[in-house]
Amino acid sequence: MESEPQNFGYRTAEFRISNRRISKGGFALLGLIEKVMSAED
Repeated sequence: MESEPQNFGYRTAEFRISNRRISKGGFALLGLIEKVMSAED
């Protein structure tokens, strides 16, 4: 059980790094989705 928090911390850091990489594309995708959603209204 002791390795669980360490593994979680590693996965969190890994997620942050990958999230930083996709942030530009992610924000562009979110903006596109918002435009489509507002256009449907």
